[in-house]
Amino acid sequence: MQYVVTLGGDGLTKFRKLNIHVELIQINRNSFWGTIKILLELYSFCKKNRIDIIHSHHRYFDLLATIISKPLNLRTIMSVQSKVKGFSFLSYNSDILIAVSATILNHLQHEYKISPSRIVLINNFVDVSEIRCTKTSSQLRTELNISNQNIIGFIARNSIREKGVDIMLNAFRRVESEFHDVLLIMVGKGADDEYVKRVVQKYGLNVLVLGPKEDIYNYYNICDLIILPSRVEPFSVSLLEAGFMKKAVVASNVDGIPELIENGKEGLLFPVNGIEQLSANIKLLLGNKDLCQRLGNNLHRKVLADFTSERIIPQYKSLYSNFEWKN
Repeated sequence: MQYVVTLGGDGLTKFRKLNIHVELIQINRNSFWGTIKILLELYSFCKKNRIDIIHSHHRYFDLLATIISKPLNLRTIMSVQSKVKGFSFLSYNSDILIAVSATILNHLQHEYKISPSRIVLINNFVDVSEIRCTKTSSQLRTELNISNQNIIGFIARNSIREKGVDIMLNAFRRVESEFHDVLLIMVGKGADDEYVKRVVQKYGLNVLVLGPKEDIYNYYNICDLIILPSRVEPFSVSLLEAGFMKKAVVASNVDGIPELIENGKEGLLFPVNGIEQLSANIKLLLGNKDLCQRLGNNLHRKVLADFTSERIIPQYKSLYSNFEWKN
């Protein structure tokens, strides 16, 4: 039996549609007493439902799981999706840590001195069964009032610190000065939504800011290429999605991105903060449809070969069923 215990989020409906029981703890964790109450709720839930393994996805819940694992004799696993620092004593105490990329694995070993025996590398993946387009490209273009423009897509959080939206907008200004039939669509939201709106308005950029969308693959489908100018990127799901949709990508050469993309083979890479190099790569692809197609097809083949749910989920099942790591 599987359960999801959460403080909230936008995935509750999806879990329930899959007939996974969701336990919603509606307690504010931003206080000492709130954390104590959450800890007691979690302890009670695990004891009542005879939970064997807690799989957490955040350092906060890794800590809570570690605390209650001793009296309840539970085993704990944590998926590590990001590079963070500090709080070494309180961090990453689960029995097994799943690193989503070699970059994260190295980070855990060097920054937190985690023994390699406690770390398992399992990459992020796309669930092919969930990938579908509900509208044709022409239908969506009509709906969005887009003509025959070339479309560049940014499908990620609007974040300067992590996703480099400032780099992207600066590069797009340079591209737009040369290619007048180009449109940038931005699908997502984040801490820097207001920055994006302000820059787009200030320079009159041909940018369509759409916010988050559930039917995300419709938007990949209308794009000619996908941009990801991240400053931090452990292992990008959006690049996996773009690859499945056979889209050419231009991405920064940082963290887990070169683990997925070899420059010139599955996409084009540029140095972090490299505005001029990013704009040059975009211009190259806009003027070379054959190269776009070749890069997109190569990335598609790589995603199908190594990064689908059919390839990755068995690794989780093996981890759950392998009890050699139990004390």
